Amino acid sequence: MFLFNCTQNAANQLHRRQNSQTKTWITAPPEALTARAWRWQLHAATIRRKRVFVAMEHKTHFALLLWDIKRGDGAAVFKQMLEHIGNQARLLSAWLEILSVPATETALTHMMDAHRQFAFVVGDIDRSVQSHINDVIQQVESLAAHYGLPQNIQATMAWEWTVNDNLCSQRGGEYFYPNEAWYSEWLQAFSSIGARQLASLPGQYQTLHLGMPGQFHY
Repeated sequence: MFLFNCTQNAANQLHRRQNSQTKTWITAPPEALTARAWRWQLHAATIRRKRVFVAMEHKTHFALLLWDIKRGDGAAVFKQMLEHIGNQARLLSAWLEILSVPATETALTHMMDAHRQFAFVVGDIDRSVQSHINDVIQQVESLAAHYGLPQNIQATMAWEWTVNDNLCSQRGGEYFYPNEAWYSEWLQAFSSIGARQLASLPGQYQTLHLGMPGQFHY
């Protein structure tokens, strides 16, 4: 299960009025499901008068930017999440030459088999994650000031790569790149990658990181 821990800003965007009644996606899923859930923190912000949801994976601080979602459409949040995860996994697999195209698609299928359900809850907000989400929003505001808002999925992928390609740490721990940390966790969870390949990932990502300037056009 994907479990979205929503800030109040995000929760407010998951309510809507219909026939004089308030409909909401906020639920209280069974503890048996949440104990094994893949946790993401969800926040909503407005940038240049356009709403964006920022979803950040708890363990790796990997962020996704979800645009053009109507108020009260939790299904669209989940649908975009899956699309963006697939896009980033395919991109990282190709650029790092870790998984073949068929192996990447198989891993994505395994991911979906393990996490077909989703739920939105309010509370249990991680301060470290939220602090990094705030940093991501500042970066997105800066990108928007320079380039305008992203007009297609390719531009959004570029922005997601950019915000996840900055060193960060959790509670004063070691620094890491969210792109690399998330992809490593994803590979271990859903692919059949060997230990030797996994051990080579940090060096390969560092090479890719140093060679990135100029590859993306916003």
